[in-house]
Amino acid sequence: MRILLIENDPEWAAALATMIESLGYQLMGTAHSLSLAEEMLKKQPPDLIIGDVLMNNSSVVEFLQRIPTVHCPVIFATTCTDLVQYELAGQRNDTRYLIKPFHALTLRSAIDSVLRKPAPPEVRKGVAVRGPNNQRVMVAFNTIHYIRVERNYCFLLAQNKKYALKISLAKLLQQLDGRFVQIHKGFCINGDYITRTDLSGNQLFINEEALPIGYNYRKKVVDFLAGKPD
Repeated sequence: MRILLIENDPEWAAALATMIESLGYQLMGTAHSLSLAEEMLKKQPPDLIIGDVLMNNSSVVEFLQRIPTVHCPVIFATTCTDLVQYELAGQRNDTRYLIKPFHALTLRSAIDSVLRKPAPPEVRKGVAVRGPNNQRVMVAFNTIHYIRVERNYCFLLAQNKKYALKISLAKLLQQLDGRFVQIHKGFCINGDYITRTDLSGNQLFINEEALPIGYNYRKKVVDFLAGKPD
């Protein structure tokens, strides 16, 4: 990994260079001015930038924002405790702010943090409920025909089985995928199980069971049906 250092304090430039090399990273160069930093960035993009927040009263944060080729993470190592500069630096997602002095392991932790790839979001395949023996049971989405609300509970009707879950429908909807649509304040259906529609009568049928379409949900249902493949 190639690191560019932007630092005009000779002592700290040397100290950071030693830390970087001791941690096993490659120091591609040290820029003691923003003009030199710009030249170096044009020649070769680094994998990481470690720099002060202010150099000769100029904001390094704003300088980096003006360079279109800067797409790498940035660690600001500084004695500056100005809240404006801190918040400006924090506008980037891949930035850390370290107050000098600090240990090499603190720098290592910051580097690991900005380089760590976020875990991919968990793809839900079902709804977790409690079974008859209080064990955790995963009810697969493709087995749920519809959901009915009764007071503080949602009942999952799934292939001749019924599961109770103490949760609001609004929160449960956040766990479901695109095959589900709420059709009434008390009902949510799995579109894969619709056997017949009667929009004039404000009803949907799952097998032979008629479920009501609420007035406030009619447009959502129509749009949902229009987007479903035949």
